[in-house]
Amino acid sequence: MPKTPRGWTILLSLASAMALSLAAVTMPSVAAYEPTTDAKAAAETEDILIFRNGTTLKGKIVSETPTTLKFKGTVAGIALETEYNKNEVLEIKRGTGKSAAKSEGDAPATPAEAVLPTKPVAIESNPDQVRYYYLELTGNFAEQITQTPIREAVKKAKDAKADVFIMMLDANWERELPGDKKLDVEGAQFDQFFRAEEIIRVYTTDLESQWELPKKPRIVFWVKQAMGGAAFMPVPSPEIYFHSSARMGGVGNLGDMFGSTGDEVVREKQKSLRLKTAVGWANRGGYPETLIRAMTIRQHVLSVKFEGGKPVYFERMPESPDEILLTDDGEEANRDTIQQAATGETNDVLTLKADIAQKLGLSKGTVDTKEELLTALGLTRVGVDVSNNSQRIMKQWADGLEAAKRQLKRLRDEFGEVRVDPPGGWNERAKARGQQKQKLQQIKRLLQQWEEALNPRWLRQNGIPSIQQIDNQIDALNIEQLKDKK
Repeated sequence: MPKTPRGWTILLSLASAMALSLAAVTMPSVAAYEPTTDAKAAAETEDILIFRNGTTLKGKIVSETPTTLKFKGTVAGIALETEYNKNEVLEIKRGTGKSAAKSEGDAPATPAEAVLPTKPVAIESNPDQVRYYYLELTGNFAEQITQTPIREAVKKAKDAKADVFIMMLDANWERELPGDKKLDVEGAQFDQFFRAEEIIRVYTTDLESQWELPKKPRIVFWVKQAMGGAAFMPVPSPEIYFHSSARMGGVGNLGDMFGSTGDEVVREKQKSLRLKTAVGWANRGGYPETLIRAMTIRQHVLSVKFEGGKPVYFERMPESPDEILLTDDGEEANRDTIQQAATGETNDVLTLKADIAQKLGLSKGTVDTKEELLTALGLTRVGVDVSNNSQRIMKQWADGLEAAKRQLKRLRDEFGEVRVDPPGGWNERAKARGQQKQKLQQIKRLLQQWEEALNPRWLRQNGIPSIQQIDNQIDALNIEQLKDKK
C-alpha cells in the first residue's frame, strides 16, 4: 500500500525514524515557537530603509553618522550587518520605540541628511552600480507565460544594458480529477518539455547570439510555482531561488510515454533522446543528471546523504541511517495515490520544495519578497531597476490573448448562425457560403497570430476548428459553390 506521508514530508519522517532507532528524541512543544518578549519588542522598534533603487530593508539601525549608517537585519534566514551611505537611502522609517543606538562620538543625523541628498545619484556616475531587469511570469504555462512577451522583455533589457535578468516564475497548476478516474496529475506533463524548450531558447541561446554587448547578463530565476512544463524553465540558470511555498516538478511520466505497444527499441530511443535534451539544459545550469531522472522517470530510485553539507546520491533505496529516500520505484505498493499526486505529496517522482531544493544545491536560498531576493543577489546597495516596462509587456500579452479567445468564440457562433431562409435561391446560397468562408478566414488569422498561446484543449472544449479543418471546410464550400446551379 502507498506510504504515508508522501513527497518531501517523507524526508522528515524517515530522518525522525532513523534518529529514534538510535536514541530518544525530545520534540519541542508548540509553545516553544511562541515569540519571546524580546522578539516582540524588536518588531515594535523595527526600522525600515527605503533605497533610491526601490529596495526596502527591515531591521535595526545599530549606529549612524552624518553620512553613513550601520544596519542590522535578517534576509532569507541570514543575519546581516552592513554600513550604507545615506545618499543611497531615499527614506528612513524609524521604529515606534526607543531611538536607534548611537556609537560613541556619532553625530545625530538630521532628516535632511538622511533623506534628501543634494542631487539624485545618476546611473552613469557610479561604475559599481548593477542594472537589473525584473520580469514577473504569472498565469498559465505556454499561454500567458510564453516566448513572445519574454522575447520583448529581453529586448528591453538589452536596450537598458541590464547586467542581471531576473524572472519570477509563478505558473498556475490546477488539475481536475474527473470522477474516480486515476489520473497521474503529478507526473503527466513531460510532453510540455518541447514547449518549454521554445521558451528557454529566448533567454539562453537566442539572447547570447543577439546580445552584442561584451558582457552577457546573469540569468536568475525566483520560483514560486513551476509545475508541469514550467519546471524546465529555471534549470538552465545557475542562479535559482525558491519561495518558501514553491514547488517544482510535475513532469514524471517520461518512463511511461509511448505505452507498451510497438517496437521497444524505438520507444526506448525516443525516451533517451528526450531525456538527453532535458539533461543538456540542466547541465548548462550545473545540476546533476540524476535529479532530472528523478523528476521525469517514475521508476528511478534515488537516495541521498550529506557529507560536509554536500549531497551524495545513490540510485537505490537507502542502506544506512544517514541516507534519505528521495524517490522510490513507484511500482505496486509503492505507487502514489491520485490524491497524493494532485497535492504534490508524492515520492514516485521528484517534486522539489524550498527546503530540499536548497539542501540539494539546486536552490541558492529561500526568499519570500523581492527585497529579500535583491539582498541575496547583492543588489540592495548597487542595484538599479531598469524594468519599468516589464509589467506592461506581460499585461498587454495577457489582455490580447483573452481578447483573441473572445473573438474566436464570437466568430464560431456567427459562423453557425449563417443560414439561407426559404425560399432562398442561388444568390442567397452563394452569399451565405461567402459569409461562412469570411468567418473561417478570420478564425484562421487569429489562430495563426496566437498559435503559441492557444491551448489545444481549450480549442477543443470551445469547438474551435484547427487550421487544417478550416482549410478543408473552405475547400468544401468552394466545391459546393461550383456544383450549385442557378
